[in-house]
Order: sequence, then C-alpha cells, then structure tokens
Amino acid sequence: MSLIRPKPVRGIQFDADRNGFMCALSRRESSSNLLLPHNNKDNIKSQIVINQIGYVGYFQFGEDALIDCGYYNPRKQNSDKSRKNNWTGSWTGKNNIQSLESFKSSPEVQVKAFQEWINILCNRIRNLNINEFYGKIINGDEITESGCIAGAHLKGAGHVLNFLTSNGKVNGKDGNNVGVGEYIGLLALYDLESCCNRKIYITVKDNNSPVSDIAVKVESEYKAGKYYSKIGKITNTYTTNKDGKIPVIVRHPGAVVKVTVNGKSQTITQKADQRQSYTIDITGSIKATGTLSQPDTPKPRPVPNKSPQDQRNEQNLQQQAQQLSSSESLKDVTFNITIVEGDTKKPITNMRYYLVYKGNLKEHRTNSQGIESNITATVGEDIEVCVAGKNSLQTVGNFTVSSNHEGKTINVSLPVESFKLKVIDTNKAVVKNSYFMIFYRGRKIVKKTNSQGFFSLKMLVGFVYGFGQTNGTELLKIRCLEGIGEQVIEINSSAKSTSLRINIMRGIPGFNTKNQHVSSSSNSSKASQKNVETKKIESNTQKKGNPITSVVTSKPTSDTTRYHIYHNGKIKRQNANATGYAEFIYYDENGGKHNLGKSAYILAPRRGSGNKKVGGNVYLIDQRQHSSYISSNRKLGYKWQIPEKIDGTIRRRYYLNGLTMAGTLGALMKMGYQEYHGTGWSNRAGESVGSSTHRNGEAGDFRYLGKNNVHRTSSVHTTEPNKFDKPENQRWVNIFKTFGFQTFYTGTKAKNGVAALKYTTFIKDHHHHLHLGKQGSAASLKSRGILEDI
Repeated sequence: MSLIRPKPVRGIQFDADRNGFMCALSRRESSSNLLLPHNNKDNIKSQIVINQIGYVGYFQFGEDALIDCGYYNPRKQNSDKSRKNNWTGSWTGKNNIQSLESFKSSPEVQVKAFQEWINILCNRIRNLNINEFYGKIINGDEITESGCIAGAHLKGAGHVLNFLTSNGKVNGKDGNNVGVGEYIGLLALYDLESCCNRKIYITVKDNNSPVSDIAVKVESEYKAGKYYSKIGKITNTYTTNKDGKIPVIVRHPGAVVKVTVNGKSQTITQKADQRQSYTIDITGSIKATGTLSQPDTPKPRPVPNKSPQDQRNEQNLQQQAQQLSSSESLKDVTFNITIVEGDTKKPITNMRYYLVYKGNLKEHRTNSQGIESNITATVGEDIEVCVAGKNSLQTVGNFTVSSNHEGKTINVSLPVESFKLKVIDTNKAVVKNSYFMIFYRGRKIVKKTNSQGFFSLKMLVGFVYGFGQTNGTELLKIRCLEGIGEQVIEINSSAKSTSLRINIMRGIPGFNTKNQHVSSSSNSSKASQKNVETKKIESNTQKKGNPITSVVTSKPTSDTTRYHIYHNGKIKRQNANATGYAEFIYYDENGGKHNLGKSAYILAPRRGSGNKKVGGNVYLIDQRQHSSYISSNRKLGYKWQIPEKIDGTIRRRYYLNGLTMAGTLGALMKMGYQEYHGTGWSNRAGESVGSSTHRNGEAGDFRYLGKNNVHRTSSVHTTEPNKFDKPENQRWVNIFKTFGFQTFYTGTKAKNGVAALKYTTFIKDHHHHLHLGKQGSAASLKSRGILEDI
C-alpha cells in the first residue's frame, strides 16, 4: 500500500501542493518554517544562513543555480571564474538583487527564485526521460515528480537518473554526505501543479459524496519508453483521503494507466500537456469529468486518421463533460453568419461558401446584405468555414458553437492575399515593360510588367480573376489561393494570340502544378476555361475548410509559423501547420524580445538511411537568411558562418528544419554574443552529404570555441589545451541540451589530451568540431516539456 500524503519534514506535515513542497524542501535545507512570516526569528536565521561549502538561504542555493535562474552573472561575464560558491563576482540586478547580502535580506526573492528553479529542474528531468520511472518503488519509496525534482536540487538531474537506472544502488551524495535517494523519498507525492500540465486526478464518490479510506489500484505501463526494460509494468495501491482523492498521478506521455476501484476499471492515456480529471462513482461507473481548462493549453497532438476538426470536437466534448452535470443535455442554437472583406471589413453580398459540420459539407450563400440567417447547430460542435480552392476547399476559419451564439451574428473575415504575377514567353524569357489587363470584381485594371516581368496583385482568397489583353480580351480565369506567393503565365511573344499557359510556381498542398495550355482564339473561350478550371468558374469564393472563433471576427489563416523561443529552453510554436514562412523570435531572461528574422520554408522529401525517400516531406530553413543578429546593447546575438565547400568539395549544407533552427538560434542567443563557424547541416534536398547523419536538417556541426576567440580565424582541436576553451564548450553543450538536443559527438576520449565534454560521446574524426543532433520530433519535444503549440 503506497502512502497517500507526503512524509513530515522535521516534525511538520505540509500540504501536498506546490507551496507545501516549497515549504518542505526549505525546512529540510535550512530548518525554516515558511508557514510562519518571514520575520519570524527562526526564518530570519534560515534566510541568511550560509553553510560550510557556500550554499545560501532558505533553499541553500549555489552559484550555478542562481546563474541558471538569472540572478548571478555567468562565468563568462563575471570576474568570478571559480566553480566554488565563494560569491566574489557580480550579480545581474534581477529583481533588484545586486549582491549576496541583498539576496540574503530578500526572502520574497528567494522564494520567487525557487519557484523559477522548480520549473528549470522540471524541464531538465523531462529531457532525461526520468518521468518514465514515476510510480516505480525503489528502496521502499515511490518515485514521483516532486521527489525527483528535490533530488535534482540536491545533486543534479544526472545523479537522479543514475539512482533510478541503478535501482537505487548508485546514490550520489552532496558535500554533507546526503544522498539523492533520501530527498527522492522524503519529498515525494507533492502536486507541483504548474511544473507541467500533465496531471491525472482521481476522486472516488458514492452518490456524489466523497468516499474515504477505499483502496484504489493504479497500474501503468509505457512500452515505448527508453527505460522500459528496467521498469516494466508499475502497480501501486492507494487509499483515498477524506475528500475521496488519491495523490496526483504523473506518468510519461503516452503511458497507459488503468485505475481500478471495487472491481470497476478505467483505462486512461497520460496526455502530454493536459490536466485530466476522473470521478469514480462506486454505485455506478467511472466518469471522465474532462480535461481541466488551462489558458495556455496547446492544440491536441495529431491523431492518425483523424482530421483537425475531429480532434477539436473530441476536445470540446471532454470540456463539456466537465462543465455539464449528468442532468444537463446539449442544445441547439440558431445564429447568423456574415462574410466580410479581410481589409475593409465590408460584408460580401451573394457570397458562396461552405460549412463543414459533423463531418458533412454543405453549401451556403450570403444575401444581398452579406448575411445568412437562421443557421442551427449543436452547442459544443466545431464548425469549419470554407471557400472554393483548386481541386479542394480552402479554410478561412473555425468556431465552436456556444450557447452565447443564440441570435448573434458571427463575422468571418476573408483573407486578402498579396502575390506576384510573372509573364514569360514560350522561350521562357520574361516579358518586360508590357501592359496587360486584370478583370476582378467587375473592374478592369491595367497592369505593367517591370524589368523582371512581374507585377503585383492583391485579392480576396477564393475569388476568381481574369487575365487578358488591354483591348478587353480575357484569356484566362484564375482563382486566388492563399499562400500562392507567385504565379507564372506563359504567353506567345506578342501576347496577342495562339497560346497561353499558367504554371503555379509556389502553391498549397493539393494544388495541381502541371502546366495547362489555353487557346486565346475568339471561338475557344469556353474551352479555355474548361482546361484551366475543371469546376464552374465562380466570381466569388473562399478558402479550403477551417473554422471561426466565437462571435468576434476570426483572424485570417496565416502562412507563417512563428517560433517563440525562450531563454529557459521553451519553444512555443504558433500556427504549426503553415507551409509558407517561418519566423523566429527570442525572449531573453530580462523580458527583452528579439526578432531573428523571417524566411520562406523550402519543401524537401523526408529522407531515411542512405538518403532514401521514406515518404512525407520536411520544411527546411536556409541558415543564410538567419546568419547574424546583434541586440541594441550588443550583449546578445551571433554571427554564424557555413562555407559552401568542405575539404574542397561543394556541400552547401545550409538547411535546417524549423524546430532544429529554433533550438539552435535559442542556444546561440542564450550564449551571449559570439561568432560561430561550422560545416553545416543538410543540403537543399534534405540530404546528408559528406556524412551519414545530417539528413532532414536534423543534425549539424560547429567548430569548437577557442580561448580568446581564436576559433573565429582557425579551427580548434580538443587536443590543443592552449586553444580549446573547455568551460565555454561545456556551457555550450549544456545550453544545447536545454533546447532539446540529445546527441553530441566529440573527438577526444577522456584519457587522451583534454578530457571529453560531459554529455558527449567519442566519435572518430570529431576532434575539430562538435556534432549535435537528435533534438527529436515535435511529439518528443512536447513530451519533454520543450515544445508547446499555441
């Protein structure tokens, strides 16, 4: 039988929540009692105490921890180069802490720093897959999230992993001879709440009343785990407390958890970033009360063979289960929809559009006022609003039906697409400085190509426009597609007769990119339209098939994925499904925001071993578009060079995938301003050239950092102690780990020359460069708490 509450710490039983954990660990470290005011005499003593090896305050912080929390300046920027806690260096000024004395005399800041430290350690633990061990019993103690974070605070996450993988036989100890195993057991079973959102809460009731002192069996298994052979199936039995609850359950995402009470069982899959709540009614059955709503809950993970709309509907139904009692039923509401222009916000009259509702597609149309009235749908259902595209619909928004929509009008904003049209002749030469006519929404607009054969257009997504001659002859009808970027029209040399061809140079998934020939003779206009559009040409249309948000105007779907990169290793990805552009924004520890640039995605086939195509695509980023940045105060930034040739052979390994680029830029920014040289990642086709592991933009090489920046002008070898800057290279590796990289290859064994860097593996011929990779898929990064889709 497992415990149902944490152990007392030095005579005090603390609540099993995040605050209780903070109080308990502080009491273990410094004999404080944070249930009392900071000005209590015992607490005053605890907040200023420094032990014999330099650890300070309530939580016995060392220099390294306060560097990571942003209070003490890093070694590189500090006169204090020693790894000892002698506190002889400078402080950052964060929260007005300028010295050791000001930190000691600021108990509120010590508490705030510890809250930050919990989250940092939580992230490190996830990176090491330690959460696979949660629930396992070692030396009589259950392994839990809070216990492992306590152990990591004592000795480091690596020592916690050593303890777990050795089944408790390797028990690293601190300077006071205290082992991580003691902290893991003493500080187990606390709910750390916002450490991460993955939590499962179980409550047992009988006729809606809590049932105490009843046994709850919890079995869990994660067969895909890295350490499954050491762990296997985990079984725990708890007894409920007076509120009918058992301790919070935290497992690795994807773990299958079976809960059994009185012979009734429920199987649950641990979600990556959701707080799941279940009520077990021993007089009836187990009921899921839904995923607890969180303001920053990311989109659900993609589920094979389920559309985004299916996934949203499942999530909506879970949320309703929490909000509605068993006596309540879902109801229908009636509302109106108006389609408005994305730029002017004017209603679009007689507009044909489509709604995807409960898996069915139905055509709709606005009236002469731009409104369609009396649309009925069920509360909680997801509705997608679409317009015509090329061979498929285009999505312009989605919304979840709410009871608040009754009688209201929902505005759907039709995006405006800006793109370029290029005119070439049959010899592929551009048609310069020539006039053509565009037919759009009843208007005739004369356009002139520039010296490169381009002119610019701006139109509503889904609308059809005509291309033709200035004499009023329309040669071709074309539909405006979102994210098209550029269209090329091929004509004869005079642009007056015989043939015309359109080729979509940059389109959207599902668009037919084959050349289509159109005759412009006077007797073949109908045939021309039929060849270009297999469907009847509409004068008004919309986009492919996404839903709208609530009663406010929905935002147009963007063609840009934005990677919000945070100094603590967190990456928040916005608009993950975009395939047009990627934008990278870094947030430093002082709240500064740094836009590192925007560039186009480059589509390439996904590669396997030997560069064989394995199905699917990858979207790559050209490193040259993000090769330098420097902040206004010149303290943050990078200059990053990759050569065209390696050992005299053209490689052009400039390309990284979006997530790898985000993690790499985050690491370079976190380092402070530095210049970097490397031999690169993948080529434009996603191939690994000159190596075997650089495919799909997932792995890359950097020249080692040198003392006095000698790496800026020449290579640095690990066997050159006068040039190789080991502390700086180690810091670099540590930071890359924070951003999710898991594989590091170096070229010197610990017994030869300079000792190998921690976390790296010796690989032949890597004595002059650091190889890094295996950041992992989006799902892996999410499971480790690094990536969040917003």
